[in-house]
This record gives sequence, structure tokens and C-alpha cells, in this order.
Amino acid sequence: MKVLKFILITFLILVITAGIPLYVHKITSDNTHLIKVEDSHFSGPYGYVENIIADENVDDEVKDGITNFAEAYQTLMQEEKEDFSKLFLTISLILGITIIFFGILLLKATKLKLFASSVTTAGVISLISYIFIYFSL
Repeated sequence: MKVLKFILITFLILVITAGIPLYVHKITSDNTHLIKVEDSHFSGPYGYVENIIADENVDDEVKDGITNFAEAYQTLMQEEKEDFSKLFLTISLILGITIIFFGILLLKATKLKLFASSVTTAGVISLISYIFIYFSL
């Protein structure tokens, strides 16, 4: 019965501590907010770039400018993704270490050994999941 309680408590803590960052990662990496451009295979700015480059009435100077715009946009998006990844890792490491520290304090200070062990275990599993998410970004 103690093992079942331990697993249940650990799972509930994990749902909160690992579930929230996973949900935030999902909604921030989702590109469904970009508008689908007519007569294009792409969404967002790249759809417009494709349409401009494919237009026969556009001169080469504009095509070069729009190509430079697309490259600058790609660089900006890559830098934003790197910054978000670093921010995500920093905040999640602080959260995971705090959870582990809280579990160790509970283990030393209270008689709730099962709950304290569950918190510590959930913190370690959360840290591992945060690191996994960071390297998958």
C-alpha cells in the first residue's frame, strides 16, 4: 500500500511540475497562429515571400530585397528560439532544484517521509524531463 501511495503522490507532483513546462513548451512552439497564405505552400511571412518571388511583374531588386528579408527573418526566429530555450532551461532548473531542496527539507524536518520521498523523486524526474525538453528544442 505504501508503494502505491508513493507512486500516486509522485505522479501527482510530476503532473504539476513537469506538466506545466511541457504545456508551455507546446503552446509556444505551435505555429498554428501563422496565417496561411493563398496560392502558397507556406504560412506566415514565407508564404508572402514565395508569392512575391513567383510573381513575374516583380523586378530583380525587389526579389533580392525580399530574399534578404526572409534570411533576416529566419535569423531572428532562430535567435528567439535560442533565447527561449535558455530561458526555459534556467527557469526549469531553478524549479527542479527548488522541488528537490523542498523534498530534502521535508525529509529532514517532518515525519512525512513518504511524501518527502515523493517530492524528491518528482523533482529529480522533473529535472530529467526539463533537460530532455531543452535538448529537443
